[in-house]
Amino acid sequence: MTRALFSPTSTIRIGLLMAAVGTSAAFGGVESGRDDAAGSHRLSTRDLESVHLAGEIAAHRSTSEFRAAQERDYGIDIGGLLQFRWIGNFRGDETGRSSVSPDDDSQGGFEFRRVELVFAGTTADPNLTYVVVLATEDGAMGVEQIIAQDVKLAYAFDEHWSISAGRYFAPFLREELIGGGGSLPVALSYMNNELSIGRAEGVSLLYGNENFRGHAMFHDGAGSGGGGGVNNPFADTSDFAISGRLDLKLDGEWDQWGDFTSDGEQGLFFGGAAHFETGETDVRVADEDYTIFAWTADASWESDGWHLFAAVAGEHFDNDQSANMDNIGVVGQVGYRMADSPYEPFARYEAMFFDDTLGYAEDTVSIVTVGVNYHTTSYLKFGADVVWALDP
Repeated sequence: MTRALFSPTSTIRIGLLMAAVGTSAAFGGVESGRDDAAGSHRLSTRDLESVHLAGEIAAHRSTSEFRAAQERDYGIDIGGLLQFRWIGNFRGDETGRSSVSPDDDSQGGFEFRRVELVFAGTTADPNLTYVVVLATEDGAMGVEQIIAQDVKLAYAFDEHWSISAGRYFAPFLREELIGGGGSLPVALSYMNNELSIGRAEGVSLLYGNENFRGHAMFHDGAGSGGGGGVNNPFADTSDFAISGRLDLKLDGEWDQWGDFTSDGEQGLFFGGAAHFETGETDVRVADEDYTIFAWTADASWESDGWHLFAAVAGEHFDNDQSANMDNIGVVGQVGYRMADSPYEPFARYEAMFFDDTLGYAEDTVSIVTVGVNYHTTSYLKFGADVVWALDP
């Protein structure tokens, strides 16, 4: 596995999500089926807003949903996520800046950050479900292309146990599993970007009940489900990889786990995950002879409009041809959905502690994000935030 790490600089980033200068929306609930009973098993709008959660829902259905699925032959839900924004990057003079960095201290422009179309439903066997997410990404030479971003098949043995297979996010960081649709800031945290396992191709065993959920995945390694032609069983760089995540609900409902906005009801969740991966053995490429162990723990609480979230994650990289590395990150976030108001201010602090063997100008990066969301409907919100990379 190869991961690119970048030397930090002082940065202000301004993004607008679902705003007048940019529009973002989630849509869903369009279904076809043989009878009206199919509607009882539709994915909710809130679930479809968090596209990456759709596959988790298919594999973690409640008892009532499991029984409802048995009452129909087939059905399909169509949903998606659009995120359009303006983003500006402003950097001060930094002696540690790479010589290849552009001389321009400020850059900005518009972009479609996320364009995702989701198809989710059941087949002739009501216990066999599927999720397909089509999305755009920058391909070779900057040419935009449409890819099958997530593809998952899941089979539910009963209301507790299920298996799934395909390409989807490995069960690791909660922030990533929730996705952009359920995030408070415009973008996920820097810690998430650096310590993510990403999408992987493999098979999973899942268990869920009223208060506990478990997900174990055997797969081809971190990033094996990403773009760039990695969908090749002979081209991956790992012998094997396994990821597992446990989540505990002490209060509330499981659908509250799926975003960082408080709906007024109290919810309390704890989670943890681990990942182990070993590189290809007996190969000529020295960089592929490695092992990775990554871990994370997180907690969240919400009530009366308030939502608190905190997480810590770490990664140990062992390569026989170079020095070992240990990178650790922390993130804390608070948001408040104002009563009888569409406004939702929020703030996030995060820090990354890089191993000094990387040779960065600074080993510690601290970032503060503050912003506000404006909710018009459950389908559409406007958001703006400022991201400031603090001087060490």
